[in-house]
Amino acid sequence: MMKIKHNLWAKITLLAIVLLGFYLRWDQFLVQVLIDDEWHAVHKIIKSTPEKFINTFGIADYSVPLTLLYWFEAKYFGLTEFLMRWPMMLFGLVSLLGFSFYIKKHFNWTVTLIFALLIATSPLLIHYSRIARPYAITLFLVYFNIVLFYQYYQGSRNTFFIGFMYALSAALALWLHLIVGFFLVAPFVVEFVKLWLLQQDNKVKKIVKLLYLGIPTLILMLVLILPPLLNDMDTLSSKSGTNLPTSDTLLGFLYLSYGTSSSLLVIVFSVLTLIALPTVIKKSDVGVNIIVGFLLTLLAIYLVQPVWVQIPITFTRYLLTCIMY
Repeated sequence: MMKIKHNLWAKITLLAIVLLGFYLRWDQFLVQVLIDDEWHAVHKIIKSTPEKFINTFGIADYSVPLTLLYWFEAKYFGLTEFLMRWPMMLFGLVSLLGFSFYIKKHFNWTVTLIFALLIATSPLLIHYSRIARPYAITLFLVYFNIVLFYQYYQGSRNTFFIGFMYALSAALALWLHLIVGFFLVAPFVVEFVKLWLLQQDNKVKKIVKLLYLGIPTLILMLVLILPPLLNDMDTLSSKSGTNLPTSDTLLGFLYLSYGTSSSLLVIVFSVLTLIALPTVIKKSDVGVNIIVGFLLTLLAIYLVQPVWVQIPITFTRYLLTCIMY
């Protein structure tokens, strides 16, 4: 009886936290105006055509699939701030719900409620749910793809459908924002390393299964990103070999990720993160893959040296997926 009452109150508390997160994201959402980088896509649909902007990533960064959506909305409905931002709001709300329920499958109610409260009130997650940039979508899709990957790889039912969904969502995530590609490739790296280093049965069968998933996904990704890569290589080249993160960048990343200006809280949260990592890795396949994706993305940043990466908010956008930790 006590356990039933405890679970009931825990569910009510989780519902209250989710509603709080919904309120914080939705508050004044309909009265916002466009600012900063949100204008890049608007300028593109005014000055260009779909045939042209799907073949370039542009000097001023814009997300090709989002810009296609805005072009369609502008042509058939008339473009508004709400029509530009609704996909991010939708995925921000879905992430709050989905991630909380996923955590409940692997951890107890205490951990679940603390996690839900932190992401419900995260300034960065709230902000990216409210602006016309793709980060709230790609954040969700990275985690969604890792879950789909392991459902496919570990032999769940409906393998073909799961693999099909994985290929579509992984390709869309990469098309929305190229930098998330390193998080998407992480499960393949992790499982290939396991097969290479550990003695496992059915090695060849597992490698073939990875290839059955990886090759169609790669083909679909290339169909989407090769046109702008090949047609506008000079633009990408001009935005590389320019800047590197500094110690201030890394510190800014921590402050932004934890959503606080308090140095004491940043230290406390960083220590708690390090303490919790082994448990997270042990209890969920997602954990080790996010760490590998983080390291691969960090390595790519230091090799490519993209423009403006020394600015903490730019660096944080590249590694936004790690905010769940």
